Amino acid sequence: MAVHRRVSLCVMCEDQVHPSGVVPEHHSLSGVFPVGCSLICSPMSIVAVRRTGGSPMRLVKSMSRVLAVLGTLVLAFAGFAGIGNAQATSSGDVGAQAVYHFVRNIGSENGCMDLTSFNEDTPATLYRCYSASGYWYFADDRTIRNGPGSGQSLCLDPDSYATHAQVRLKRCYDAARQKWHHSETNNTIVSEGSGSNMCLDLRSYANQTPVTLYPCHGGASQQWSYD
Repeated sequence: MAVHRRVSLCVMCEDQVHPSGVVPEHHSLSGVFPVGCSLICSPMSIVAVRRTGGSPMRLVKSMSRVLAVLGTLVLAFAGFAGIGNAQATSSGDVGAQAVYHFVRNIGSENGCMDLTSFNEDTPATLYRCYSASGYWYFADDRTIRNGPGSGQSLCLDPDSYATHAQVRLKRCYDAARQKWHHSETNNTIVSEGSGSNMCLDLRSYANQTPVTLYPCHGGASQQWSYD
């Protein structure tokens, strides 16, 4: 008895088809078993491959119909993939594609912007670079977000734009005060909400020194790298 099987894509055996449209008995699918390729591509049935055991069968759909349907399926799949990628990258939310970095102060020997906890209102401080509390994510929406250890996404936010104002974790919202720019020219991290004239700075390089805002001057205490 003939056995019908469903497979995930159409069997392209055009080169094995005689002018009469008959698939020869000896044609095999990947060398597994003799087949006749019934190329039936429709919205409800992508393909049926009949195991004939050596008995020939005639193609019931033209190759042009097969290629047309395959092209539609490929375009549809590409469209869905594009939508998924857009959702993953257009949002500022941390997702599977997030890349976390140590934010190192260049003026210190081995100091990174760090946290004593992952709770909201925790101030950012300088500490030696060694643990997940020093991981940060530079999001597409220009926020700087804390690492994955907290289980939530909080943003770096200054208390004010005054000199020596501390920066701390706050719930993320779409506001200029949470937008930052890392300059590739002098490695400063600039507060956009301040009118781009206030930078992240340190008063000293001692552990647990608060990270604060200070008028941008580009000195070593204001230079940060991330890796």
